[in-house]
Amino acid sequence: FFYVNRFALPLIYYYGDFMPENETSNYNLAEKEYLMLNTAIIDSSAVPSDVDFPVKKTNSAPNLSLDYEISIPETYKNSMDIDYDNNIIFVYGDEGQLNLSYDGVDNSEIYLQFNNLNCYNINDKKMEGTYDDIDTFYSFTIFDNDEPRKYTQYFSKYDSKGRGGIKNYSINLSYKEKREGRQIATIFFDQPGIYTYDDLILSYINFDDYEDSLEKLKTISLENFHQDVNKWTFNIDSKESGLACIAIPYSKGFTAFVNSEKTPIYNTNYKYQSVVIPSGKSTITLTYERPFNKLCAFLTLFGLIGFIWLIKNPS
Repeated sequence: FFYVNRFALPLIYYYGDFMPENETSNYNLAEKEYLMLNTAIIDSSAVPSDVDFPVKKTNSAPNLSLDYEISIPETYKNSMDIDYDNNIIFVYGDEGQLNLSYDGVDNSEIYLQFNNLNCYNINDKKMEGTYDDIDTFYSFTIFDNDEPRKYTQYFSKYDSKGRGGIKNYSINLSYKEKREGRQIATIFFDQPGIYTYDDLILSYINFDDYEDSLEKLKTISLENFHQDVNKWTFNIDSKESGLACIAIPYSKGFTAFVNSEKTPIYNTNYKYQSVVIPSGKSTITLTYERPFNKLCAFLTLFGLIGFIWLIKNPS
């Protein structure tokens, strides 16, 4: 089989708007995805203050959260195997289950998002707000409308202490063209434990205007791409001035030139880089030098000279 990604973006794509990264901290996953389809998210420390900066600032994103009701299935409610209160889930029995019911959105992907999720052992002090670290592997599984597709997340004792574990989890509950009636997302816990979290969010990405948004990003034409050792040169043609987002991971070792003039590089969309471009045709050159490369070479040379001096002057 051959699979074609109709939504793939080119190496360079266009933004006419931007938002500082620190202003996105309260947005959920879907809202950030929406922003990046329409707006460049720029590292806050590098946000330009120039009055004549050619890219306008976006101030908000639409609310893409879904209201939901959380409940315990009757089979578990009668057995008292699970309970929840104030963002804490207590699983007393060998297993437990919670249901989130929500109104679906047609032609969309649904995401379930846990913020600062932690897992602890059940113990006698649970009602006092103190918990023992887990000493085994725990997991929870997500089902969407009882479909066999599922997501399982494992916890270890290292996760609960934050030594290497992730605290925020985003689970894709799949895309559906039609979501009729009330929808159910099920969270299944496979063993006793205490699960604490700051937020449990359901959100959605709608695909009605998805392709139109992608086409706007593709308005830059790219040609004559040339790659050398630590150097990339290419020509672009843009209908408007704005930001050219370059899908090469951001690093402080990069230097950019637009039409032979050195220009700032902005850390964009959390991992890529962008530069300001004028309308019309331009030539962009990127060069890369490993950060502290010159300093490392100097220290190496200094150490070598010192070593030779010690050999010649052992006393």
